[in-house]
Amino acid sequence: MRSIRCAVAALLLIPALAGGAEAGPRDVAIRVAERFAVPRYQALAASARAEAKRFATACAAPGDQAIAEVKAGFHATADAWNAVALLRYGPVADDFRAENLYHWPERKNATTKALGALLSGSEAVTVETIAGSSAGLQGLPALERVLFEDGATFSGPGGARRCAIGAAIAGNIARMADDIVTGWTGNGGLMARLRGGDDASAVEAVTRFATDYVTSAQFNTDTRISPVLGTGPTAAKPQAGEMWRSGRSSRALRLETEAAHDLLLLLIEGGTGIDKAVAASADTRRIAATLPPDFAAAAQDAAGRKPFVALRDAIREARDEAVKAMPGALGITLGFNSLDGD
Repeated sequence: MRSIRCAVAALLLIPALAGGAEAGPRDVAIRVAERFAVPRYQALAASARAEAKRFATACAAPGDQAIAEVKAGFHATADAWNAVALLRYGPVADDFRAENLYHWPERKNATTKALGALLSGSEAVTVETIAGSSAGLQGLPALERVLFEDGATFSGPGGARRCAIGAAIAGNIARMADDIVTGWTGNGGLMARLRGGDDASAVEAVTRFATDYVTSAQFNTDTRISPVLGTGPTAAKPQAGEMWRSGRSSRALRLETEAAHDLLLLLIEGGTGIDKAVAASADTRRIAATLPPDFAAAAQDAAGRKPFVALRDAIREARDEAVKAMPGALGITLGFNSLDGD
Protein backbone atom coordinates (compact mmCIF):
# COMPACT_ATOMS: atom_id res chain seq x y z
CA MET A 1 0.00 0.00 0.00
CA ARG A 2 2.87 2.39 0.77
CA SER A 3 4.22 1.92 -2.77
CA ILE A 4 0.84 2.92 -4.16
CA ARG A 5 0.79 6.02 -1.97
CA CYS A 6 4.21 7.10 -3.13
CA ALA A 7 3.43 6.44 -6.79
CA VAL A 8 0.17 8.36 -6.67
CA ALA A 9 1.72 11.23 -4.74
CA ALA A 10 4.48 11.53 -7.34
CA LEU A 11 1.99 11.35 -10.19
CA LEU A 12 -0.24 14.05 -8.75
CA LEU A 13 2.44 16.64 -8.08
CA ILE A 14 2.03 18.45 -11.40
CA PRO A 15 1.26 22.09 -12.16
CA ALA A 16 -2.17 23.21 -13.23
CA LEU A 17 -2.58 23.71 -16.96
CA ALA A 18 -3.53 27.04 -18.41
CA GLY A 19 -7.22 27.76 -18.63
CA GLY A 20 -10.15 27.07 -16.35
CA ALA A 21 -13.48 25.37 -16.11
CA GLU A 22 -16.63 26.88 -17.48
CA ALA A 23 -18.38 25.71 -14.31
CA GLY A 24 -16.90 26.94 -11.06
CA PRO A 25 -15.54 24.59 -8.37
CA ARG A 26 -18.72 24.91 -6.30
CA ASP A 27 -20.86 23.84 -9.25
CA VAL A 28 -18.62 20.83 -9.89
CA ALA A 29 -18.51 19.83 -6.22
CA ILE A 30 -22.29 20.03 -5.84
CA ARG A 31 -22.83 18.17 -9.13
CA VAL A 32 -20.64 15.27 -8.03
CA ALA A 33 -22.17 15.22 -4.56
CA GLU A 34 -25.79 15.31 -5.78
CA ARG A 35 -25.43 12.95 -8.73
CA PHE A 36 -22.76 10.54 -7.53
CA ALA A 37 -21.86 10.51 -3.86
CA VAL A 38 -25.19 11.02 -2.10
CA PRO A 39 -27.43 8.72 -4.20
CA ARG A 40 -24.85 5.93 -4.14
CA TYR A 41 -24.39 6.13 -0.39
CA GLN A 42 -28.15 6.16 0.01
CA ALA A 43 -28.36 3.01 -2.12
CA LEU A 44 -25.67 1.38 0.01
CA ALA A 45 -27.51 2.25 3.21
CA ALA A 46 -30.83 0.94 1.90
CA SER A 47 -29.26 -2.33 0.76
CA ALA A 48 -27.39 -2.76 4.05
CA ARG A 49 -30.55 -2.23 6.09
CA ALA A 50 -32.41 -4.77 3.96
CA GLU A 51 -29.58 -7.27 4.47
CA ALA A 52 -29.72 -6.81 8.24
CA LYS A 53 -33.45 -7.64 8.11
CA ARG A 54 -32.74 -10.75 6.03
CA PHE A 55 -30.30 -11.95 8.65
CA ALA A 56 -32.88 -11.49 11.40
CA THR A 57 -35.31 -13.64 9.43
CA ALA A 58 -32.68 -16.26 8.63
CA CYS A 59 -31.49 -16.57 12.23
CA ALA A 60 -35.07 -17.06 13.42
CA ALA A 61 -35.81 -19.72 10.80
CA PRO A 62 -32.56 -21.07 9.33
CA GLY A 63 -32.65 -23.16 6.20
CA ASP A 64 -31.34 -23.38 2.65
CA GLN A 65 -33.75 -20.76 1.35
CA ALA A 66 -32.92 -18.33 4.14
CA ILE A 67 -29.17 -18.53 3.62
CA ALA A 68 -29.65 -18.26 -0.16
CA GLU A 69 -31.58 -15.02 0.32
CA VAL A 70 -28.95 -13.65 2.69
CA LYS A 71 -26.20 -14.48 0.19
CA ALA A 72 -28.11 -12.69 -2.57
CA GLY A 73 -28.52 -9.70 -0.27
CA PHE A 74 -24.81 -9.75 0.48
CA HIS A 75 -24.02 -9.48 -3.23
CA ALA A 76 -26.46 -6.57 -3.57
CA THR A 77 -24.82 -4.71 -0.68
CA ALA A 78 -21.32 -5.43 -1.96
CA ASP A 79 -22.39 -4.18 -5.40
CA ALA A 80 -23.64 -0.96 -3.82
CA TRP A 81 -20.33 -0.55 -2.01
CA ASN A 82 -18.30 -1.15 -5.19
CA ALA A 83 -20.34 1.59 -6.87
CA VAL A 84 -19.03 4.23 -4.44
CA ALA A 85 -15.97 2.69 -2.79
CA LEU A 86 -13.47 4.79 -4.73
CA LEU A 87 -14.50 7.89 -2.76
CA ARG A 88 -12.37 8.67 0.28
CA TYR A 89 -13.51 12.26 0.68
CA GLY A 90 -16.29 13.14 3.06
CA PRO A 91 -18.03 11.33 5.91
CA VAL A 92 -16.72 7.92 4.73
CA ALA A 93 -13.31 9.08 5.98
CA ASP A 94 -14.60 9.86 9.49
CA ASP A 95 -14.07 7.30 12.24
CA PHE A 96 -12.18 5.03 9.80
CA ARG A 97 -15.47 4.07 8.15
CA ALA A 98 -13.94 3.16 4.79
CA GLU A 99 -11.41 0.86 6.42
CA ASN A 100 -14.02 -0.67 8.70
CA LEU A 101 -16.54 -1.20 5.92
CA TYR A 102 -14.03 -2.86 3.63
CA HIS A 103 -10.86 -4.11 5.29
CA TRP A 104 -9.06 -5.37 2.21
CA PRO A 105 -6.38 -6.37 1.37
CA GLU A 106 -6.40 -8.26 4.61
CA ARG A 107 -3.47 -7.30 6.76
CA LYS A 108 -1.77 -9.86 9.00
CA ASN A 109 -4.63 -12.33 8.59
CA ALA A 110 -6.74 -10.01 10.74
CA THR A 111 -10.18 -11.09 9.54
CA THR A 112 -9.41 -14.81 9.77
CA LYS A 113 -8.09 -14.48 13.31
CA ALA A 114 -10.83 -12.19 14.60
CA LEU A 115 -13.69 -14.18 13.11
CA GLY A 116 -12.23 -17.51 14.21
CA ALA A 117 -11.97 -16.29 17.80
CA LEU A 118 -15.53 -15.01 17.75
CA LEU A 119 -16.95 -18.19 16.25
CA SER A 120 -15.25 -20.31 18.90
CA GLY A 121 -16.48 -18.13 21.76
CA SER A 122 -19.72 -18.19 23.68
CA GLU A 123 -20.35 -14.58 24.66
CA ALA A 124 -23.29 -12.72 23.19
CA VAL A 125 -22.53 -10.88 19.95
CA THR A 126 -24.30 -7.61 19.13
CA VAL A 127 -23.86 -4.74 16.72
CA GLU A 128 -22.09 -2.91 19.54
CA THR A 129 -19.73 -5.85 20.00
CA ILE A 130 -18.77 -5.70 16.33
CA ALA A 131 -18.51 -1.91 16.30
CA GLY A 132 -15.95 -2.12 19.10
CA SER A 133 -13.90 -4.80 17.37
CA SER A 134 -11.01 -4.55 14.93
CA ALA A 135 -11.53 -3.36 11.37
CA GLY A 136 -11.12 -6.91 10.11
CA LEU A 137 -14.36 -7.95 11.80
CA GLN A 138 -16.59 -4.98 11.06
CA GLY A 139 -17.43 -4.97 7.38
CA LEU A 140 -18.16 -6.74 4.13
CA PRO A 141 -15.06 -8.98 3.95
CA ALA A 142 -15.89 -10.43 7.36
CA LEU A 143 -19.51 -10.93 6.32
CA GLU A 144 -18.32 -12.77 3.23
CA ARG A 145 -16.41 -15.20 5.44
CA VAL A 146 -19.50 -15.82 7.54
CA LEU A 147 -21.52 -16.69 4.45
CA PHE A 148 -19.08 -18.28 2.03
CA GLU A 149 -16.44 -20.14 4.02
CA ASP A 150 -16.38 -23.86 3.27
CA GLY A 151 -19.11 -25.57 5.26
CA ALA A 152 -20.76 -22.31 6.34
CA THR A 153 -24.32 -22.97 7.51
CA PHE A 154 -26.86 -21.49 9.90
CA SER A 155 -28.10 -24.92 10.94
CA GLY A 156 -26.57 -27.56 13.17
CA PRO A 157 -23.77 -27.15 15.71
CA GLY A 158 -22.38 -23.63 15.61
CA GLY A 159 -24.84 -22.54 12.92
CA ALA A 160 -26.92 -20.34 15.21
CA ARG A 161 -23.82 -18.57 16.47
CA ARG A 162 -22.54 -18.04 12.94
CA CYS A 163 -25.87 -16.49 11.98
CA ALA A 164 -25.88 -14.26 15.06
CA ILE A 165 -22.38 -13.04 14.21
CA GLY A 166 -23.43 -12.40 10.62
CA ALA A 167 -26.49 -10.49 11.80
CA ALA A 168 -24.33 -8.30 14.04
CA ILE A 169 -21.86 -7.58 11.24
CA ALA A 170 -24.71 -6.78 8.84
CA GLY A 171 -26.21 -4.45 11.43
CA ASN A 172 -22.87 -2.72 11.88
CA ILE A 173 -22.51 -2.22 8.13
CA ALA A 174 -25.99 -0.68 8.03
CA ARG A 175 -25.10 1.57 10.97
CA MET A 176 -21.98 2.89 9.25
CA ALA A 177 -23.75 3.37 5.92
CA ASP A 178 -26.55 5.33 7.61
CA ASP A 179 -23.96 7.48 9.40
CA ILE A 180 -22.30 8.29 6.07
CA VAL A 181 -25.62 9.38 4.57
CA THR A 182 -26.35 11.53 7.61
CA GLY A 183 -22.89 13.05 7.35
CA TRP A 184 -23.72 14.14 3.83
CA THR A 185 -27.38 15.13 4.09
CA GLY A 186 -28.05 15.90 7.78
CA ASN A 187 -28.25 19.34 9.34
CA GLY A 188 -24.84 20.91 8.97
CA GLY A 189 -23.73 17.98 6.81
CA LEU A 190 -21.21 18.14 4.01
CA MET A 191 -23.86 18.82 1.37
CA ALA A 192 -24.97 21.96 3.21
CA ARG A 193 -21.38 23.02 3.76
CA LEU A 194 -20.58 22.70 0.07
CA ARG A 195 -23.59 24.84 -0.82
CA GLY A 196 -22.85 27.52 1.75
CA GLY A 197 -19.08 27.37 2.13
CA ASP A 198 -16.39 29.59 0.69
CA ASP A 199 -14.53 29.08 -2.57
CA ALA A 200 -11.61 27.41 -0.84
CA SER A 201 -13.79 24.61 0.51
CA ALA A 202 -15.28 24.04 -2.95
CA VAL A 203 -11.82 23.84 -4.51
CA GLU A 204 -10.76 21.38 -1.82
CA ALA A 205 -13.80 19.18 -2.52
CA VAL A 206 -13.18 19.10 -6.26
CA THR A 207 -9.50 18.40 -5.72
CA ARG A 208 -10.32 15.55 -3.38
CA PHE A 209 -12.86 14.04 -5.79
CA ALA A 210 -10.35 14.23 -8.62
CA THR A 211 -7.62 12.71 -6.50
CA ASP A 212 -9.91 9.86 -5.48
CA TYR A 213 -10.37 9.08 -9.17
CA VAL A 214 -6.63 8.91 -9.80
CA THR A 215 -5.96 6.97 -6.61
CA SER A 216 -8.61 4.41 -7.49
CA ALA A 217 -6.93 3.81 -10.85
CA GLN A 218 -3.64 3.07 -9.12
CA PHE A 219 -5.39 0.78 -6.64
CA ASN A 220 -7.20 -1.12 -9.38
CA THR A 221 -4.04 -1.83 -11.36
CA ASP A 222 -1.61 -2.45 -8.52
CA THR A 223 -3.82 -4.15 -5.94
CA ARG A 224 -6.85 -5.61 -7.70
CA ILE A 225 -5.32 -6.86 -10.95
CA SER A 226 -1.54 -7.33 -10.90
CA PRO A 227 -1.22 -9.51 -7.77
CA VAL A 228 -3.77 -11.99 -9.12
CA LEU A 229 -2.22 -12.16 -12.58
CA GLY A 230 1.34 -12.57 -11.36
CA THR A 231 3.98 -12.80 -14.06
CA GLY A 232 2.19 -15.52 -16.03
CA PRO A 233 -0.43 -18.30 -15.85
CA THR A 234 1.71 -20.56 -13.68
CA ALA A 235 2.56 -17.68 -11.32
CA ALA A 236 -1.02 -16.46 -10.91
CA LYS A 237 -2.35 -16.04 -7.37
CA PRO A 238 -6.13 -16.51 -7.48
CA GLN A 239 -6.55 -16.03 -3.76
CA ALA A 240 -4.94 -12.60 -3.98
CA GLY A 241 -8.20 -11.42 -5.51
CA GLU A 242 -10.76 -9.68 -3.37
CA MET A 243 -13.68 -11.73 -2.11
CA TRP A 244 -12.61 -14.81 -4.03
CA ARG A 245 -14.69 -17.02 -1.71
CA SER A 246 -17.88 -15.48 -3.08
CA GLY A 247 -16.51 -15.20 -6.62
CA ARG A 248 -16.63 -11.40 -6.61
CA SER A 249 -13.10 -10.56 -7.80
CA SER A 250 -14.04 -9.90 -11.43
CA ARG A 251 -17.44 -8.44 -10.56
CA ALA A 252 -15.97 -5.94 -8.10
CA LEU A 253 -13.34 -4.85 -10.61
CA ARG A 254 -15.97 -4.26 -13.30
CA LEU A 255 -18.22 -2.27 -10.96
CA GLU A 256 -15.40 -0.10 -9.66
CA THR A 257 -14.19 0.58 -13.20
CA GLU A 258 -17.70 1.66 -14.18
CA ALA A 259 -17.94 3.88 -11.10
CA ALA A 260 -14.62 5.55 -11.89
CA HIS A 261 -15.81 6.29 -15.42
CA ASP A 262 -19.06 7.79 -14.11
CA LEU A 263 -17.16 9.96 -11.63
CA LEU A 264 -14.75 11.26 -14.25
CA LEU A 265 -17.58 12.24 -16.60
CA LEU A 266 -19.28 14.21 -13.83
CA LEU A 267 -16.06 15.90 -12.81
CA ILE A 268 -15.02 17.15 -16.22
CA GLU A 269 -18.48 17.64 -17.73
CA GLY A 270 -18.40 20.63 -20.05
CA GLY A 271 -14.65 21.15 -19.67
CA THR A 272 -12.16 21.77 -22.46
CA GLY A 273 -9.27 19.56 -23.51
CA ILE A 274 -10.97 16.45 -22.17
CA ASP A 275 -11.60 14.38 -25.28
CA LYS A 276 -8.65 12.02 -24.79
CA ALA A 277 -9.45 11.51 -21.11
CA VAL A 278 -13.09 10.69 -21.88
CA ALA A 279 -12.15 8.29 -24.69
CA ALA A 280 -9.55 6.51 -22.56
CA SER A 281 -11.99 6.16 -19.68
CA ALA A 282 -14.67 4.82 -22.03
CA ASP A 283 -12.18 2.16 -23.12
CA THR A 284 -11.81 0.96 -19.52
CA ARG A 285 -15.57 0.58 -19.20
CA ARG A 286 -15.82 -1.27 -22.52
CA ILE A 287 -13.06 -3.71 -21.60
CA ALA A 288 -14.40 -4.23 -18.07
CA ALA A 289 -17.72 -5.32 -19.56
CA THR A 290 -15.91 -8.21 -21.32
CA LEU A 291 -14.18 -9.63 -18.25
CA PRO A 292 -14.71 -13.36 -17.60
CA PRO A 293 -16.73 -13.76 -14.38
CA ASP A 294 -14.16 -16.08 -12.79
CA PHE A 295 -10.96 -14.08 -12.34
CA ALA A 296 -9.31 -16.94 -10.47
CA ALA A 297 -9.65 -19.36 -13.37
CA ALA A 298 -8.93 -16.74 -16.02
CA ALA A 299 -5.68 -15.67 -14.37
CA GLN A 300 -4.32 -19.19 -14.75
CA ASP A 301 -5.19 -19.42 -18.46
CA ALA A 302 -3.14 -17.76 -21.21
CA ALA A 303 -6.20 -16.63 -23.15
CA GLY A 304 -8.38 -15.89 -20.14
CA ARG A 305 -5.83 -13.44 -18.74
CA LYS A 306 -5.87 -11.17 -21.78
CA PRO A 307 -8.94 -9.05 -20.90
CA PHE A 308 -7.52 -8.35 -17.44
CA VAL A 309 -4.14 -7.37 -18.87
CA ALA A 310 -5.92 -5.15 -21.38
CA LEU A 311 -7.99 -3.55 -18.62
CA ARG A 312 -4.90 -2.88 -16.51
CA ASP A 313 -3.22 -1.14 -19.44
CA ALA A 314 -6.38 0.81 -20.28
CA ILE A 315 -6.81 2.02 -16.70
CA ARG A 316 -3.23 3.28 -16.66
CA GLU A 317 -3.83 5.15 -19.91
CA ALA A 318 -7.09 6.62 -18.60
CA ARG A 319 -5.38 7.72 -15.40
CA ASP A 320 -2.58 9.46 -17.30
CA GLU A 321 -4.99 11.25 -19.61
CA ALA A 322 -7.14 12.34 -16.68
CA VAL A 323 -4.15 13.74 -14.83
CA LYS A 324 -3.34 15.81 -17.91
CA ALA A 325 -6.91 17.00 -18.44
CA MET A 326 -8.36 17.56 -14.99
CA PRO A 327 -6.29 20.55 -13.81
CA GLY A 328 -7.20 22.57 -16.88
CA ALA A 329 -10.81 21.36 -16.97
CA LEU A 330 -11.36 21.97 -13.26
CA GLY A 331 -9.06 24.88 -12.49
CA ILE A 332 -7.25 22.99 -9.76
CA THR A 333 -3.81 21.63 -8.97
CA LEU A 334 -3.74 17.97 -8.03
CA GLY A 335 -1.47 17.42 -5.08
CA PHE A 336 -3.30 15.38 -2.44
CA ASN A 337 -3.13 11.63 -2.02
CA SER A 338 -6.27 10.27 -0.40
CA LEU A 339 -4.65 6.98 0.54
CA ASP A 340 -2.30 8.82 2.88
CA GLY A 341 -5.17 10.34 4.84
CA ASP A 342 -3.30 13.63 5.13
